[in-house]
Amino acid sequence: GSGGYGSGGYGTGTAVIGGNGSPITATDWCLDNWGSDLIACPKDGAIYIWSPLQNLASAQLVPNCPIHNTGAFVAMPQRQIVAYGAEILGEADPLLVRWCDVSDYTVWVGTAENQAGQYRIPRGSKIVGGMQVSQQILLWTDLALWSMQYIGPSDVYGFNEIGKDCGLIAQHAVASAGNIVAWMGQNAFYMMTGNGVETVECPVWDVVFQNINRDYVQNIRAGSNADFSELWWFYPSVNSLSGENDSYVKVNVRSNAWDFGLIGRSAWADKSVLGQPLAADGGQIYQHESGRNANTSAMNAVIRSGWFALEEGNDQITVDLIWPDFKFAAYDGTSAGAVFLTFYLADYPGGPERVFGPIQVTSATQYINRRMRGRLMSIQISSNALGNFWRLGNIRYRYQVDGKR
Repeated sequence: GSGGYGSGGYGTGTAVIGGNGSPITATDWCLDNWGSDLIACPKDGAIYIWSPLQNLASAQLVPNCPIHNTGAFVAMPQRQIVAYGAEILGEADPLLVRWCDVSDYTVWVGTAENQAGQYRIPRGSKIVGGMQVSQQILLWTDLALWSMQYIGPSDVYGFNEIGKDCGLIAQHAVASAGNIVAWMGQNAFYMMTGNGVETVECPVWDVVFQNINRDYVQNIRAGSNADFSELWWFYPSVNSLSGENDSYVKVNVRSNAWDFGLIGRSAWADKSVLGQPLAADGGQIYQHESGRNANTSAMNAVIRSGWFALEEGNDQITVDLIWPDFKFAAYDGTSAGAVFLTFYLADYPGGPERVFGPIQVTSATQYINRRMRGRLMSIQISSNALGNFWRLGNIRYRYQVDGKR
């Protein structure tokens, strides 16, 4: 018994028994809000609810819900839980959609008196993902995109296939920014706009689709950064033997400017009441777009352009003077650090590179006197200083045509 020997009334001692709790093996979750309550559905599991008002120690099983689901979310504004890849009568159906009654998540069997129901997508082999957008619900199979729209009793929802051959590669590989919804397919990116489903031109296609570890595509995550109109996709590269995400590709949906690099994130949430975007990796949670450093350390910032032609045709170009254009002072007046410019020149695509730099640029730098010659150029900008702030403007050059060799 616990306590001192013989203390307390006879027989009132308590035995202390050690043991481990139940391990949580689910790694993919769908989370949504039912008012102030949390709706949580682990992939291939049941649906759970946790209420901050009921002082619950853990999430509770939603009564009468399907016990096997690929995923679930809350449909608005009528407030119904929609489950896809749902079970019925003990059998999981990867193409079945089920939904609860309006404002009552305990009722899942449809009758003439309620608005619960079900529908089976007639084409494809499975529903991969789904989400509520501004005017409708979108459901992706492995082959196509379907619209699920509320029409009221007695059918409750209408279903239409609105895009073919544009299936979703993984459950969490879709994100939205404003009125745009974009997702990663098996071999392309797609976007849902006012004109319908469009294939998105991706100038870095080979960096992504020739570099994905296809054994772990279920780990792909998409996220949005609303402040900068960006959509991100994190994916495991062929070098990620564990299958964890180690690479990213992102696009600015306003300018259609793409970039890629090495950042691993396993979860992402855009800005909210908690502030700027939150992301998870390796058991840590990071807040993006916050401050100028990387967790109190200097942020190693590197960006390199693609190759561009200095002159059309066969002529080579000699550059002998460069006017950098950077803003180093933030709005609060602070100014610190420097950037480094590195120029790469080549005569032919895929040919040998000639490297000039790195060249340090500060707020005092008026021009760079450096002679360089070639047909193609790529520019790299980097910095690595605490509290550094800089913004790129329009770099200008003095150049002249200098022959064909």
